[in-house]
Amino acid sequence: MTHTLETPLRFGAFTLDMQRCTLWRGDQRLLLRPKSFDVLVYLARQAGRLVTKDELLQAVWPHTAVTDDALVQCIRDIRTALDDREHQIVRTLQRRGYLFEAPPAVPGKVEGGAGAASLPPQETMHFCRTPDGVRIAAASIGQGLPLVRTPTWFNHIQYDWNVQFRGAFYRFLAERVQLIRYDGRGSGMSDRYVSDFNLTGFEHDLRTVVDALKLPRYALLGISQGGAIAIAHALERPERVTRLVLIGAYALGRNRRGDSKDQETGQAQLTLMRHGWGDEHSAYLKTFSMLYFPSASAAELKALGK
Repeated sequence: MTHTLETPLRFGAFTLDMQRCTLWRGDQRLLLRPKSFDVLVYLARQAGRLVTKDELLQAVWPHTAVTDDALVQCIRDIRTALDDREHQIVRTLQRRGYLFEAPPAVPGKVEGGAGAASLPPQETMHFCRTPDGVRIAAASIGQGLPLVRTPTWFNHIQYDWNVQFRGAFYRFLAERVQLIRYDGRGSGMSDRYVSDFNLTGFEHDLRTVVDALKLPRYALLGISQGGAIAIAHALERPERVTRLVLIGAYALGRNRRGDSKDQETGQAQLTLMRHGWGDEHSAYLKTFSMLYFPSASAAELKALGK
């Protein structure tokens, strides 16, 4: 689903900001995953009308086979965000579908006004779709030579500004070049539920962003996992890539290096991450932070954990 040029939708104290794919309650930004946002938008547009599960699945996942569980999780996310404990806004009609009963908009609120305050000045949001149907969120700020920063394995183009060591770096770059960042498939504001979650898919994402923004020539900044994506793209389009900057990059990932110890360590970290990521008090997040960001302050580590 694409929302870039649409007018914000308002109901009760809430605003659906289409440009930034964000749900607001007054000036408070509410957390909502991309697909949950899409489901909410579709239901809000059909307020007062019964929407079947099949209709929702087709509208939100048009080219992807998903189970009912994905939709149920989105509805749960929406109700949590709207504090709809009694299911008065999103009603479930057993064996039929869902009915969105939007309360009247609260007067005196500025549509989408809170969204602009969450972004750095003059940053522009873009949404584009890859050939395999994945929606990619991108952001552009600054002027001059375009510098495209490829995503790492954890990425969010809005939250990154709140992580001090990332936000400071991006501001430094934005004062000198046109900085373009995007969320790769499976992360941030881009589509989370995707099938081609591999290097080929990541290459599709980068090609889609530079083509959608009509960039004839640009530099690439590849950090960590983003290095492999940048290298592959530079090899494919050498006539368009002016510079290639790599930081902490690698030619082969952990599982391709042939070292069984590395692979075992990676699987162990993946298991611990599933249980500890997002909890600032977890032993794993503290270990991860000390390993990768040993000089970070307590505030920086807390922002990272979120």
